[in-house]
Amino acid sequence: MPYFWAIRIEGNVYKPGDLVLLDDLSSEVKTLEDSKVILLGGDKWEVVPYIYWNLVSFSKERVE
Repeated sequence: MPYFWAIRIEGNVYKPGDLVLLDDLSSEVKTLEDSKVILLGGDKWEVVPYIYWNLVSFSKERVE
């Protein structure tokens, strides 16, 4: 049985492997099947990072 399924956050559906940045503490997260989900918390970022493959940077040039 697979461990990962789609989830719904505020009406939007996300599939396994999607990275979602929430800016609202009251967002509603629902699983569409039995799912395993990782939620990480912390201070809000002032700038959203650029993400490509497994590279993450606040500078687009460094990711490219």
